[in-house]
Amino acid sequence: MRVTLTSPADRPERYLELDHEREVVMLLGAQDELLGSVRWEVLIKLIVTAAADAEGQEKRSSPRAPVALRVSYRTRDQEEVVSVTRDIGGGGTFIETATPLPRGTELTVDFVLPDPPFEHVRAKARVAWVREVAERIIFLPGMGVQFVDIDSQVRAAIQQLVLRLNESRGNADPLQTPE
Repeated sequence: MRVTLTSPADRPERYLELDHEREVVMLLGAQDELLGSVRWEVLIKLIVTAAADAEGQEKRSSPRAPVALRVSYRTRDQEEVVSVTRDIGGGGTFIETATPLPRGTELTVDFVLPDPPFEHVRAKARVAWVREVAERIIFLPGMGVQFVDIDSQVRAAIQQLVLRLNESRGNADPLQTPE
């Protein structure tokens, strides 16, 4: 099956072609030259991941700001994993990891806030959504975790940090991180 892609007048005509036997989607140019291809299983993962990513962002209850913090987390089996956050907010954080935990997994996260008095944070969290594969090169795999048990003063400190970071960066919509 071949589908013509509509594009602006300044771009040559392109087509998507589905190869059912090889389970591949191909992008073809105006002279039927192969511009690229992707296996169905990769495309399916990308679609599922993008949908989960969007769902996770829609459910945010508080603003977030991009910030890289060293974070460690432990699951119920007490295995410790060390990683880095991509963003944080009073309601949760995104942890970059090549091996995200399944949605719904409960864990304990530990990190240190970057401003004096460099407060150590320990919170119980739950995996709210998962990005299994990298998107658009710059968005690494990982998991969005929601804080389910965190000290109210610590949550307030995180919210103040987010406010300062977003103001200093001129973010117009602090509920959304750039993606």
